[in-house]
Amino acid sequence: MDYQELAKRIEGFQTVFSVVKTLNINNRTAINYLHELKKRGYLKVSRGRNKIRMYYIKPFIKPKGGYPSMYNIINKYSKVKLTPRYNYISHYQISIEEALIQALNSQDFRTILASLGLFNYVNWSKLYKLAKKEKIARNVGVLYDLIRKIIKIKKMDKRTRNVLLRSEGKKYIIKEFKLKSKDFGDLEKIWKVFIPFNKEDLAVYKE
Repeated sequence: MDYQELAKRIEGFQTVFSVVKTLNINNRTAINYLHELKKRGYLKVSRGRNKIRMYYIKPFIKPKGGYPSMYNIINKYSKVKLTPRYNYISHYQISIEEALIQALNSQDFRTILASLGLFNYVNWSKLYKLAKKEKIARNVGVLYDLIRKIIKIKKMDKRTRNVLLRSEGKKYIIKEFKLKSKDFGDLEKIWKVFIPFNKEDLAVYKE
């Protein structure tokens, strides 16, 4: 679950009922979502009329302190650096694997490009579980194969590769970028995922 994206969908003042209606979910799921949003710093609680609990949800936060964010982790481990769009520090400890999944879920060209440098540091068992949950396991697999063509990278074991190939994935890594790669059609055919990058995009890893 991309909780920042969820916060964008229900930004502003909400109640449990309005969240249920907006997202078309049940009461318990809405309460769980609100709890997670609060834990991550996207939500503040207040009381409205008749003492109804109100939730003010804001997708962009600027906390005073916390744990390293996706941006911090990418900038630490990847050759390609990012300038965050806002000053964000995570309210909970995220792993390299979680940072990679967050980057893919961002649907942002530059963020995903920079995150490819994380593949040298991942625990594949943990990464697969996260990718499977988000239904992007084949997207992870094709991006791994992609960066291997450009830089020397730690090899994935055959068992993990076979599991990824049989898993779910999204047809487009960036849904608004519905183009086929002019250079990596072989990988697109293997993984059944369209790649938004060409060789010139990846040249930054060789600079």
